Amino acid sequence: MRKFNIVLILIIFLGNIEKGNSQIIDGIGVKTGLSVSNMTISSEFGNYIDYKYKVGISHGYFLEILNSKFFNIVTNLGFYQSGTRYNSPLLYSNNETNTIKLDYLTFDTQVKFKIGYKRVNSFIQFGPKYDYLISHSNLMSEQMLSQLEFNKGLAGITYGLGISYNFNKISVGGIFNTNLNFKDMLINDGEYMQPKFSSNFNSLFFNFFLKFNLNKD
Repeated sequence: MRKFNIVLILIIFLGNIEKGNSQIIDGIGVKTGLSVSNMTISSEFGNYIDYKYKVGISHGYFLEILNSKFFNIVTNLGFYQSGTRYNSPLLYSNNETNTIKLDYLTFDTQVKFKIGYKRVNSFIQFGPKYDYLISHSNLMSEQMLSQLEFNKGLAGITYGLGISYNFNKISVGGIFNTNLNFKDMLINDGEYMQPKFSSNFNSLFFNFFLKFNLNKD
């Protein structure tokens, strides 16, 4: 009997949470698309490597809270591929294209401001983010590979804009966003290059999303 009472209390408790969350949680969704990234490494000697953009995969899940007419809070958890492609005549006599590949887990919470007309909503959003490097590989020489290190964590700001179309219970749309990191992607301790180098890392994300609206009748 005691176990039955505990189970009954849990069912009532979870039912109340679900009822309350339906007023707080506006929707949940999934997004997928492409990441386009580029990296440059430079020093006082100049940037002697020809860097090119690299295309990868971007995928994630999101939760929107606060059912407001003009804004929401959006939390994203996802994965994206990044890196760069480059040619370096000083490092390779054949001048062939080489690749740096980086895989990140990413988490962010953003404020989303929106304005709508009938079923169409346009929006901008921004907020803090944190990316964690889960794997990396490159085709640089063994000497450079042993000395070049990447920061495991990249804190910063993510911001973007998008548009969506509402079908009552679901919404579909697209979003474009980019990141501003608070520190270099590469660990700059002066051991690899003298004088110390600086690295500039740019990523652009183009995603389509599907959202399940929990507060629509």
